[in-house]
Amino acid sequence: MKSLLFILYLSFSITFSQTDSIKALFKEEPQLGKFIEIMPEIIGGLDLLQNEIQYPTEALINQIEGKVYILAFIDTLGNPLNAKPIKGIGYRCDEEARRLIMQSKFTPAMTRGKKVNSQVSIPIVFKLPKQE
Repeated sequence: MKSLLFILYLSFSITFSQTDSIKALFKEEPQLGKFIEIMPEIIGGLDLLQNEIQYPTEALINQIEGKVYILAFIDTLGNPLNAKPIKGIGYRCDEEARRLIMQSKFTPAMTRGKKVNSQVSIPIVFKLPKQE
C-alpha cells in the first residue's frame, strides 16, 4: 500500500513539477489534469511486450528481478515521444524497459471522441528465466 501511495505521489510530483518540459514534447498542450475517457494501451498488450525483454547481462549475473515503472508520453497518433523510469531496479533493466516502451505502438488516448496527447505509467516485470 505504501508503494502504491509513493508511486501516485511521484506521478503527481512529476506531472506538476515538469509541466514545461512536458509541453515541449507535444506540439499541442497535453491533457494533464483533465479527464481522459480512454487511456492509451500498448497494441498487442503488455504480455507481448514482456516477451520482448532482452534481459540485461548485468541483471542476469547479479540475479536481479523486479518491476520497472516507466512514464511514457504518447501523442495523438499513439507514438511514444519520450519515456523515462519513475521507479527502477538498476542493473540496466531501466534502460531495457525504456527501450521496450519506445519501440511500442499505442492506441491513442481519447476525450470526448477526440484523440489527445497523454502520459501513462507502465510496469515492466523482470523475472529471471527458470533454471532447469
